[in-house]
Formats: sequence, C-alpha cells, structure tokens
Amino acid sequence: MIKLRRLIRERFLGRVLSVRLEFGYWVFEGDGFPAQRPSWNYRAEDGGGIVLDMFPHWQYLLEDLFGPVSAVYARRATHLPRRWDEAGKPYDVTADDAVYAVLEFASGFKAQWERFLRAAARDEPFQWDLFAGARGVQLAELAMRSCDEGRRVEIPE
Repeated sequence: MIKLRRLIRERFLGRVLSVRLEFGYWVFEGDGFPAQRPSWNYRAEDGGGIVLDMFPHWQYLLEDLFGPVSAVYARRATHLPRRWDEAGKPYDVTADDAVYAVLEFASGFKAQWERFLRAAARDEPFQWDLFAGARGVQLAELAMRSCDEGRRVEIPE
C-alpha cells in the first residue's frame, strides 16, 4: 500500500477516476477441511455477508489512497450455497460470499492515511477517526443498496 500510495502521489498512474474491486474469501467450505471463517459470516440473519464485512475496510483504505468515494456500483453473489459449520453440520448460505464493485472517486488525499502510516512506522496505536468509520458503514450500506437496486448510487458528502 505504501508503494501504491507513492505511485499515486507521483502521478505515475495519472489521475485515478475509478477502481474496480473483486473480492471473495477463498476459504474451505468446512466439509473436508475446517473453514477458516466462522459460520455466522455466511448467514445474513446473523449479520454475515462480504459487503457488510469488507466495505467499511475498503472505504478507509481506498479513500485514503485515491480520495473521497463519490459513487458506487456493486453486485454481490453467493457462489457457494452450502457450507459446514464449526460442529461439522451442513447449512445453507444466506449471505453474499463475493462482491464485485466499481467505485468512483473525487480527487485528493486524506490525512488519516498519513496518520495511520506514521503510527505503524513508529509501532504506536492508531487513533481511529470515528467519522471515517461511519463513512465506511455508509459505503457498505450504499453498496448494499446498489446491489439491491442494480444501479450506480452516489455517495452524499
């Protein structure tokens, strides 16, 4: 991430207007080998799903690399409809286990990324920005809306 940030700051890639994300956990289903993630991650009724799990993390990482996210178009999928829980019992997957998204950005960088890198370099705890965390949850919710409505959703300022 540090090298990517340097390339972006030096305009090696030009002006970045959008980023395409494809994400899904490659984990064992739990039948032959134990699953690496808990079964609740794959049950929507228990709060699971890759969009809700990962979009808040993507938000702070990508916003700090490329600038504020201005719009999202997302598509979620469940590629493995059956998995085995921690007790070895099969269950039906009710949450998304993959997501495909295009994020559009405004220009600029955030100071939070610099603060995070400084804290990491000094081996100090990073002081979390509550507003940035809320923006990550907002992005996850708007990505879910994009998936449900099948359209691009703008991010309010």
